[in-house]
Amino acid sequence: MELFFCSLCHESVPDAEVAAGDAVEVDSKVLCGLCCDLLSSVPGFTARVSGTASGSRLLFLGPLLVSLFALAGATLAWLENNRLHDEAVRELGSLQANLVLVQGQASRQNINLEESFLSARSLLEAQVESARQEASTLVELGRQVEIQLAAISSELSLLASTGESRDSRLGRLEGALSVLEDRAREHRSAQEMLRDSLAAMESRVRQQETAENQEADSLEDAFPPKIAVLLRQLQDEDPSARYDALESLVAFPDDRILPHLYPMLADPYEFSRFLAAHTFGEWEAKPAVPHLIEALMDEVSWVREATVVSLRRISGQNFSFDHAAKESDRRQGYERWKLWWDANETSFLRS
Repeated sequence: MELFFCSLCHESVPDAEVAAGDAVEVDSKVLCGLCCDLLSSVPGFTARVSGTASGSRLLFLGPLLVSLFALAGATLAWLENNRLHDEAVRELGSLQANLVLVQGQASRQNINLEESFLSARSLLEAQVESARQEASTLVELGRQVEIQLAAISSELSLLASTGESRDSRLGRLEGALSVLEDRAREHRSAQEMLRDSLAAMESRVRQQETAENQEADSLEDAFPPKIAVLLRQLQDEDPSARYDALESLVAFPDDRILPHLYPMLADPYEFSRFLAAHTFGEWEAKPAVPHLIEALMDEVSWVREATVVSLRRISGQNFSFDHAAKESDRRQGYERWKLWWDANETSFLRS
């Protein structure tokens, strides 16, 4: 099977079409059926001959076939050019229409921008004119103020020149008067302080005398004479006398005596403080616990040791308080004892 190509459109042409007469072959040139139909109206080409079963085609004057091929090619090229020209004309018309539309929109935008510009310029000109008028008014006011200030300055200079010496003398007098007033206030304050101190001392003396008399009467009424004498001796000015009285009272354990012994934990004599802390432990006095907790911060190590031993004996608690540790560590142990007492005071005293 041989395959041909059309000399005009270059489409493939099977040899069956050539054999059947649907395509034409002359001098190694082939025309397909479509190109034959296109060229049927060209002079020198015969139309399809009817009456044959294969639909074969006849050629007129074989020597003119070459010229007809050339003419057919030119015709096809002319038709293609016309088609391209029409399409270009249509595209150009569409572009022109779009251009006219864009020009119209741009023209309207230009008009709107021009109107906005004119409006803004008018508003700006009005604002500038208003600002210019306000500036002129401020300048005029400034001139008037300068004139008034100049007049006031002149008057002040005159007053200053005439009153300088008078002000100087008045200042010296005021300074002297201020010193005298300060001294008078200090004198009155000292008098008032002295009077208040005397009154306070008299009041304390009277209260102390009254308290001593009441305490002596109450001691005589509440305790046997021997114990009452020892309790009064706890307030003696001699530290040895206070210590001896406390040492004698150790042999008389009585909860009624406890309030008279609590102050001994703060006695200036460290041996009295030691003996008081030891006595509370010997008596297992539960009410003395908060006073012993405060004595944990005593300045003397062996007083602190006696205190913590008595606390452990009375309460049965041990919070690792080291009487010989540094102050910060002792403070932590003291706080632990305080927390325990705050949480357990009521139940502990009732147990």
